[in-house]
Amino acid sequence: LDGASAIFEGTVSFTTHADDLDGGRLRKTVFDVTERIMGPASPLVEVFHLAPDGGNCGLSLTPGTTMVIVAYEDRTTGRLHTNNCASPGSPLADYRAAVANRPTKQKR
Repeated sequence: LDGASAIFEGTVSFTTHADDLDGGRLRKTVFDVTERIMGPASPLVEVFHLAPDGGNCGLSLTPGTTMVIVAYEDRTTGRLHTNNCASPGSPLADYRAAVANRPTKQKR
């Protein structure tokens, strides 16, 4: 969870090609958020990811599928990104507990 910018459960609304970066493998998926632990307050969240090619932790997402997403903000573009390795499929309750039990940063 270190560095995660968004953790939520959502249903895949649609997936499309994002642009020509990464040889055309970059995808954008829009999720209808059903429960948010952290991240954007919008009911729809765009998350970028690579299409699977066997070794890149890419995701193949089907509209109507509900899943837990852990995403990280790209500091250059501001986009949220995820992959199959970042969103391993743990139950949302596990992430909720992990976020609640994280130590808080103390001011110096």
